[in-house]
Amino acid sequence: MTDDWADFGIDLHLALDPRDKAASLADGIRDAIRAGRLPPGTRLPASRGLAADLGIARNTVAEVYALLAAEGWLAARTGAGTWVAARSAPVPARRREGRPTAGRLDLRGGIPDASNFPRAEWAASVRRATQTAPADALGYVPPLGLPQLQTVLADYLARARGVILDPEHVVAGRGFADLLTLVARHLVAQGARTIAVEQYGHATHRGVLAAAGLRLVPIPVDDEGADIAALEASPADAVLLTPAHQFPTGVPLSPRAASPSRRGRGARAPSYSKTTTTASSATTAAQSAPCRRSTPST
Repeated sequence: MTDDWADFGIDLHLALDPRDKAASLADGIRDAIRAGRLPPGTRLPASRGLAADLGIARNTVAEVYALLAAEGWLAARTGAGTWVAARSAPVPARRREGRPTAGRLDLRGGIPDASNFPRAEWAASVRRATQTAPADALGYVPPLGLPQLQTVLADYLARARGVILDPEHVVAGRGFADLLTLVARHLVAQGARTIAVEQYGHATHRGVLAAAGLRLVPIPVDDEGADIAALEASPADAVLLTPAHQFPTGVPLSPRAASPSRRGRGARAPSYSKTTTTASSATTAAQSAPCRRSTPST
């Protein structure tokens, strides 16, 4: 019985005709090369491995490899294996419609400069961690994050941000949008219906908040960040502020403006969460004022 799927590091569909396995295998590899699914330089499996994947005879695969090598589709060398040959007129890769080509300068906001990223140190750390980690650490992680990560993050927040909290209260997410979604859903569950946002900001963040069921209240932005007077006068139950590098103006939230927003407008202290996105080297604070419809979490 033949199998149409070959798995040799990459999944590849090769439709085989049981009446002529060799010809259909050759046609399938040619089509994969023409379509760009097997680009030049791609190493093919040994004939024994591909034959086992497809459920056909090893000699059949060896004959197909020899034929395609003679035609110039493949290249082979004793001891080095078989790979897709470089062709004089390679098939251009299909471009996705509507995607602009990359220019010399990328002026989009929030794109980090990764030129000085410590690749060697990072790779060494990953290798060391994976070699010493227990087997259960490679499975599904707890919803709030690994306890070791929670402890490290709590230590960092205390040292660098002045936020003192128990590690069990730290939630490790999959990026800022993921954490903002959790905060927004929690606010709605606590009774919040509106949230103040800076008049200019990321459309993605606004979409996350709106998807959670919050109505957005725009707040003007001046040279010191969000206009706190306008914020105090707004009917919002919560507020999303950018303490540093407000997008797109670039201004930081001044300490004078930040202090009133942290105190909140009601007699009860507002809940306050702060998330640092290391990918963009920017810190974004989500501060919720007391929800009028229920008691806020603290």
